[in-house]
Amino acid sequence: VSNSGKENNEYHKDIFEAVKEQISKCKSDLENDVFEIYDTYHSLEENFEKLYDWCPYLQILPVIGADLNIYPCQDKAYNIDEGLIGTIKDKRFKDFWFEDKGRFFKINPSLICNHHCVANNKNKQILDYLDVNKNHLEFV
Repeated sequence: VSNSGKENNEYHKDIFEAVKEQISKCKSDLENDVFEIYDTYHSLEENFEKLYDWCPYLQILPVIGADLNIYPCQDKAYNIDEGLIGTIKDKRFKDFWFEDKGRFFKINPSLICNHHCVANNKNKQILDYLDVNKNHLEFV
């Protein structure tokens, strides 16, 4: 509906409880040893501000579009202005991947990703890990 969590939550407000009840009923009626329903219907965070300037997850799960362009994620797919990392129109993905590491740092989440991001928590964990004192990595 919107890049605003508040607007999305407002949009779903009138049906939220009914949807949760329907999901619960489906789970109790249909789940068994070979079929499971995973409920991901929830309210969104209302603050999507990113306090980091590099998205490590774009190196883990980039999107190759039908246009053969490479995008950092599903949210930026087909967004040529803010999301294009490169293209494999005339080259192999392997060649694209190794030719210019700088392209993986061109996406600045603090500037262009102030919307819901499925990789946000994963990015924060990776960045926290990378920021740890290397002498302390062996300790739990």
